[in-house]
Parts: sequence; C-alpha cells; structure tokens
Amino acid sequence: KTSGSRPRLITTGALAPTGTSGAVTLRGLLAAAAGSSVIAAVDVATSNAAGKARRATGLCAAGFLGALVDSLVGATIQASYYCPSCDKPTERKIHGCGTPTRLESGFAWCNNDVVNVMCTATGALAAALLAPRDDQRGGTG
Repeated sequence: KTSGSRPRLITTGALAPTGTSGAVTLRGLLAAAAGSSVIAAVDVATSNAAGKARRATGLCAAGFLGALVDSLVGATIQASYYCPSCDKPTERKIHGCGTPTRLESGFAWCNNDVVNVMCTATGALAAALLAPRDDQRGGTG
C-alpha cells in the first residue's frame, strides 16, 4: 500500500478495496502525471526539434490518457474473479491458494495483458496525434 487514502473506482467514485482493477487514488493519478512528465522531459531534452513545449504537453497528455484508459478498462471490461476459499477478489482464474475462482464481472478474454495492450496503444496513438515530431509534419527538426 503506497497511498494514505482508500482507492475509488474511476467509474463511480465509490470506495474500493486496495488492488481493485479500475480503482485509483489521488496519489496514483499524480504519479501517472509525473511519469508522463518525466518521459516528456527526456524526449524534449534529447531532441533538436522545434516546438518542444507543444510536444512535451502532448506527450504528457498522451501518457496520462494511457493511464486513465488502463483504469477505465480495468473497471469496466477486465475479468474480475472471486476466490471462495480466501473470500478475496483476484484477476486470476486460479487464485494463489490454488483454488479455482469464479468470474464476477468483466469478460474472461480481457485479462491484465489485454488491458495493458489497450492502454499502451491508446497512449501511443494519442502521442502520435498530440505530439508529432516536427520532421513528421514536414519541418526541419
């Protein structure tokens, strides 16, 4: 547990147990924004292209959007299972205790790997649209 506050579902704002897919905290959202900012800063520091401020803003927004999509997909369509032996939610078909779990919500095909692909693709597409390199627009960067 890294946050002092209880997580809330990104879809409803309702309190959720720590570790629940689609649950966020202010600290986690700030960390996502900070991570996006670091990546944008490294890009800008290592680039000769013009329009660095616009590119950095676009990269920050794209990274943060990818993080939000991760939480949103996790809260809506990601498979969530329940272990009857441990009385705990899990993302796995077989819980760590070895007990088969039952699907509580979401779709069985949508595991955490699928969620990661969706949020990464969203961030990449957003970066291409919001923060194109000047040389991709025909500039001389």
